[in-house]
Formats: sequence, structure tokens, C-alpha cells
Amino acid sequence: MTVKQISHLGRSFHRAKFRGYHLLSIFPQGLLWVTGNQRLFRCSLRMTEAADRWLLKLLPFLQRYCWAAIIEMKK
Repeated sequence: MTVKQISHLGRSFHRAKFRGYHLLSIFPQGLLWVTGNQRLFRCSLRMTEAADRWLLKLLPFLQRYCWAAIIEMKK
């Protein structure tokens, strides 16, 4: 779903929340696929997850560019 579609759907509900996850932390998956190095994967995942938390807290508009999201709507 696009952000526009989610926004349109949210108008039918009393409350709608959107939270994005995996902005940068999707990249270690590719690194693992290319190198096969589990240790490098775990290290890079920790670093990118920390960067995601910081970036998404500081710049919430970036959530629309995340690879995964949780959408909560209440009637």
C-alpha cells in the first residue's frame, strides 16, 4: 500500500497510526547474501538498527520510506 492509500483508508477510522521499520537495516540482508558472513551481518544489523531508531525518531517523515510498517486503525 502507498502512504496515500493508507491515509485515505485511515479517514474511515477514529484513529490511525503508521509506524515504519527497516529504513537502513534492510541493507545487512543484502550484505549477508553477497558475503555469506554471519558475523558481518550481525554487526552491520546492530549498527543499522541503531541508526534507524535514531533517524526515525529525529526525522519521522522518513517512516514513509521504510521497507516494513505497522498500521494500527481503531474504529
